[in-house]
Amino acid sequence: MSSRSLLCLTLLLLCICSLHARPRLGCRCITPFARRMPLSSIKKIEVFPVSGSCPRIQIRITRKNGRVVCADPNWKWVQELIREIQQAQLSVNQM
Repeated sequence: MSSRSLLCLTLLLLCICSLHARPRLGCRCITPFARRMPLSSIKKIEVFPVSGSCPRIQIRITRKNGRVVCADPNWKWVQELIREIQQAQLSVNQM
């Protein structure tokens, strides 16, 4: 085998190995939390768009007690919660 062929084969193997070494996160939210929670108990909300690793929008809510729960973006209480947060941000920005 020539050195050129060996070099190409080595590069090909390195590319394949690097693809397999990349972590696959998948969907972060498996079971959504069904009950509404008050805005005062929420520390942070993260919205993850559709991606190659998960085919749906995901919403993760970190509560002030440190517990992380997932919410379905199609549920009415989640949409109302997001609206409340947006309104609160608007009122803060207008001050």
